[in-house]
Amino acid sequence: MRPFLIEWPFELSSFFSLEILAFIIGITLGVKEAKRVGIDPVKILDMSIVIFIFSLLGAKFFHVLFDGHLNDYINMCVAPFEVDNMAKYFPGGCKSDAVCAAKNLGNVCNVANGKCYEQSCTAAFELWRGGFVYYGGLFGGFVSAMIFISRKKMNHLKIADISAPILALGLGIGRIGCFLAGCCFGSHTDSFLGIPFPSGSPAFKKHLEIYPELMHNHTESLAVFPTQLFSAGAHFLVFLYLFFHLRKKKKYDGEVFIKFLIFYSIFRFIIEFFRADDRGNFLFFTTSQWISIILIAITVFVASKIKNKKKKEDNV
Repeated sequence: MRPFLIEWPFELSSFFSLEILAFIIGITLGVKEAKRVGIDPVKILDMSIVIFIFSLLGAKFFHVLFDGHLNDYINMCVAPFEVDNMAKYFPGGCKSDAVCAAKNLGNVCNVANGKCYEQSCTAAFELWRGGFVYYGGLFGGFVSAMIFISRKKMNHLKIADISAPILALGLGIGRIGCFLAGCCFGSHTDSFLGIPFPSGSPAFKKHLEIYPELMHNHTESLAVFPTQLFSAGAHFLVFLYLFFHLRKKKKYDGEVFIKFLIFYSIFRFIIEFFRADDRGNFLFFTTSQWISIILIAITVFVASKIKNKKKKEDNV
């Protein structure tokens, strides 16, 4: 696990760095594909920048509102000692705020328990901290793209087909960032697939909370399903299928994007069963699973409309 590629003189999260890498690769592929299908590559470049910005904002917005951390972000501003799940402790404990700051563990010391906390009223808006929801990114990117495409009078379905393989690849790279950050971890398993995370990781903290006796003297978490890598692998397979097979053999405009949405929703729904990190739940499913169900239903409905329209046009 390596949550930060750089920790001094400033922190640069691994997730954010890989998102930048995905953005660069995505732009390169998008521009080349635009030239192939006869679309102005400059418009694709401009659109990519807009999508990148609003995808990050949407992913962050959904994280703050729907991942169960809204109170934590509020308390980080008004009552930092209430955010114990983000507190950091070192042997001997802190004695002053200056000690926490010197060790880069926070900016406020709770002398009573020796833990360092962070007081910040801007944490919810700091993109470099990480903390993103993929469906939020998809929503932010989709809405911004629709507005951009409409204003530039571009073909919505052709642009969607260009974007689909790039989105799959970007999501795969992003999930590797999740693995390095230690977030989005899976449930405990004794199978050969299990991977432990080091002390201080989200998985370690979670296991320390729910298995206090079992975790006594442990320097790493229990083995968990590497759901981040499962997701990355699934996205890379979808990318290979869409980019190297379907993209040049599609039967109608929009088919590539529709299949991307269906594949993504199905994989996300399944992988959610193996995840154990804290996130929103409602009744039997997580928030992401409910979104997957809704998205599949909408996508199937839209696909049937597009197919019927294509058939009518072919019969004219």
